[in-house]
Amino acid sequence: MILNVHLIRKADDYALHRCEVAKVVEISHGDFNELKCNPLKDYDFISEYKDKLEYGNTSTIPCVMFLDSEGDDGILVDPQGYDYARYSAYVSNARQLCRLGQYPSLEESNKDMESLVEHYAKEVLNTHRDGQATLSLSAVGDYYQSEYQGFLDHELFQNMMMERPEFDDIEENCGDLFINVKPEYQYGHRRLLTQQEVDVMCAKHVLWLNDAGGERASFQNCYLNNLNLYGRDLSNSYCEGAVFENCDMHSTDFSNAEMESTRFENCYMQDIFANKSNFIQADFIGCDISNSVVCDSLLTSATMTNCDVVNTQITNCQMDGFEHPETEFDEAACATGQTSSETNNMNIS
Repeated sequence: MILNVHLIRKADDYALHRCEVAKVVEISHGDFNELKCNPLKDYDFISEYKDKLEYGNTSTIPCVMFLDSEGDDGILVDPQGYDYARYSAYVSNARQLCRLGQYPSLEESNKDMESLVEHYAKEVLNTHRDGQATLSLSAVGDYYQSEYQGFLDHELFQNMMMERPEFDDIEENCGDLFINVKPEYQYGHRRLLTQQEVDVMCAKHVLWLNDAGGERASFQNCYLNNLNLYGRDLSNSYCEGAVFENCDMHSTDFSNAEMESTRFENCYMQDIFANKSNFIQADFIGCDISNSVVCDSLLTSATMTNCDVVNTQITNCQMDGFEHPETEFDEAACATGQTSSETNNMNIS
C-alpha cells in the first residue's frame, strides 16, 4: 500500500481542522499537478466554486475536494473567497474516501467482505494439507448469507483471496476454489515451541496423568522443529493440527492421544507405542517408525509416505482411506485393519 503524504520532521503535534467536503470536483491531470506544485496561483476552477461554499457553521470548514482525473489523490481547498488555495491539504486516496462518503453502504459491505475473507483465510491456513486447500463457493455463499444477510459476489471473493499475501495462486473449477499456500505461510500461523517450553509442558503433563496437579499437554496447531521428545509420555495429549519436523520421538507413548491432522516429517519415531489413538488424516513423511506398536487406533485417511516400518505392528486399526506410498508394508511385522463399522464401538478418547 502506497500513501502520498507530507511527512513533518520532529512534529510537535498534529493540529487538525474539522472540514466538510462540500463539493467534489475532478480536474485534469495537468491542472492537478499544477495545483500541487503551485497552490498559490489563481485558478479558474477554484474561482468557479469560491462563492458556492457556505460558512454558516463555525465549527466546520466547507471545502472543495479537487480530484486528479488520472489518479486517486486529491487536494482539499478552502479558498476563503479567493481564487487560489488559501488553505489546503493534500489527501492521499481521496477518491476512495469521497466514494465511501457518498455511499456509506459501501463501507459496510467492505467490512463484511473483509471479515469474510479473513475468516476463510484463517480456515485455509488451519486446514490445508501439504500447502493445498479447497473451498466450496456455494458453502462460502451460504455462510455469507447467514452471517451478513446478503448475496456473495463470488468473483470479488476470489479476487480478494488472491490478493492475500499467504496464497500463491487460486484456481476456480466447477464451483470450487483450489488454493495453494505459500511455503513460508504453511506453518507460520502455528505457535512455534522451544525445547524449554516442550520440557515444561511434558513435565506438567506427567503430573496431570498422575492426578498430582499439572496440566494436560496441548500441542494443538503448534510447530515443533528439531526438538527432543525422546521417551516422553504423551498419552492422552492434544496434538490436533500440530507439525513435528526433524524431531526425536523415539520410544514416545501416544496412547489415547488426539493426533488428528497432525503432520510428522523426517521424525525419528522408533519404538513408539500408540493404543486407541486418533491419527485421522495424519501425515507421516520420511519418518522412521520401525519397531513400533500401533493398535486399536484410527488411521482413517492417514498417509505414510516413504517411511520405515520394519518390524512395526499395526493391528486392529480403522484404516479406511489409509495410504502408504513408497512405504514397504510387507516389511512390517503385522499390519491388519478393520472397517469403520467394525470399529464403531472402539473407545477412542
